[in-house]
Amino acid sequence: MRTTTFIATFLSMSLMVLADESNSRYRDGEHVLLWLNKIGPYANSHETYEYYHLPFCVPEKIEDQPGHKVPHLGEVIEGNKYKNSGLHIEFARDTSKTVVCSQVLSEHDVECFQDALNEEYYYQLYLDHLPILGKVGEADSIFTHKELTISYNQDRIIHVTLKNGDLKPLQPGQRLDFSYSIRWVPTTESFETRFDRYLEEDFYEHSIHYFAMFNSFMMVLFLSGVVVLILVRTIKSDYAKYVVFVSILRISTIVTKT
Repeated sequence: MRTTTFIATFLSMSLMVLADESNSRYRDGEHVLLWLNKIGPYANSHETYEYYHLPFCVPEKIEDQPGHKVPHLGEVIEGNKYKNSGLHIEFARDTSKTVVCSQVLSEHDVECFQDALNEEYYYQLYLDHLPILGKVGEADSIFTHKELTISYNQDRIIHVTLKNGDLKPLQPGQRLDFSYSIRWVPTTESFETRFDRYLEEDFYEHSIHYFAMFNSFMMVLFLSGVVVLILVRTIKSDYAKYVVFVSILRISTIVTKT
């Protein structure tokens, strides 16, 4: 009896250790972390800031959840900085529309958001290592609702789709209630192929940056010209020294013979 109890306890503790974000396995009802990453203009993917670079309201911290995640070296190079979104997500359990935080816009907030909308800012989230892109807003209005549709196969998350909604106009004194909802959808797609969609050409509809390409091309030409100039000057200098040396050697030979 004691042996059976010990085995059952050991297995339950093992499941608690094995089921989390580190190996992408979850138990029914287990908390799933949604990370806020970076934000920036859609036309320039190299210009990025922390998510709260814009004056979004900050949700209350969920107990027993980390406030941030330490990125790997490659993620640091990419400029990733993960912060807990504060959204309460449970594996395989739907969540109806829930307000996470509210704020009243000041003139400074409106100015910051409007500048971001003019540059078509987008933000990036991560859920179970899957990247999610979302728009801040359109024209002079901001999205205040995030609807996440999560596809899962048994104990693994396969796909995450974000749909923005509830556009609110940017006006000083305007109250914004930021909310979210979660819908879980079972799928038969395998875990091994879940990143295939990110390899499709039309998944990220990035426009071709002709100015950036021209700028890079001119930079290559300039640097190549500098290298060629240095080589030519070095060769000329060495050749001049060689000519002087040969001349001195010839004069020395003539003097010696006479």
